[in-house]
Amino acid sequence: RKRGMGATVVRIAMDGNPLPMTFDTLRWGELARKAAMAKYDNRREGKKSENLSGKDASATPLRGHRHAFYLPTDEDSDGRLDHLTIWTPNGLSEKEFSAIVSVEELKRGGKRGPIRLSYLSHGNGDDFRGVSSLFRKSKCWRSLTPYVLPRHVKFRGPRDEDGRKRMVDGPEEQITREISLRYPESEWPRLLEARVEMNRRKRIPPMQRGRSNGFRPFDFFRYKGGGGSSGGGAYNFTLEFEAPVSGPIALGFACHYGLGLFVPVDAS
Repeated sequence: RKRGMGATVVRIAMDGNPLPMTFDTLRWGELARKAAMAKYDNRREGKKSENLSGKDASATPLRGHRHAFYLPTDEDSDGRLDHLTIWTPNGLSEKEFSAIVSVEELKRGGKRGPIRLSYLSHGNGDDFRGVSSLFRKSKCWRSLTPYVLPRHVKFRGPRDEDGRKRMVDGPEEQITREISLRYPESEWPRLLEARVEMNRRKRIPPMQRGRSNGFRPFDFFRYKGGGGSSGGGAYNFTLEFEAPVSGPIALGFACHYGLGLFVPVDAS
């Protein structure tokens, strides 16, 4: 079997002085994608990988979320990104795998030195259940990075006694709808509840107890690249399913670059 062919997960260590802050997740997810695409293009004489880019030959975004997710994470909970997990539900070709592991650094620009990347391992999700909490099983999952609404919330109808109109397509509705489309009940246990933390100043805790106290949802937009909208607001969620489900779970705007990422509350 050719090396890396069919793998759905590639784990990479990040090294630099200093390492990027956790709230720069979106920036480094985008940089990882661009670097992998560039390596693949060089090897394929300009031909692009739909799996790595998330776009077809006509540059139309792919549907179904089966293409690559570039997920930077802070796994020692010191407030700085130290790992990059590339998760491709449809699996990698040998050339796609080769392109990913040949990326040795990501340039941050300015006078700061690059972030060095070191390949660690590859395999499938079950292989990493004991390595990273992203791949564990749990009934209850919480935000690790903010869920950013794909659409803006709307307000309709007459105002109530507090002067507020009825919220339509609110945060809970949007994430519940997305989960129902991405993970239908015929394939996944039923979603029992999606609880949103409406206090925007409450910090999203890190992966585990550590030196960092986490960051607020809007901290993750100190940098915003990619040219697109940041959606209709950033929120901290807890999801509860009828039975344990396997990760990774990544939802909402920019979920392919590390936003909307969840970790188990009680993992197995």
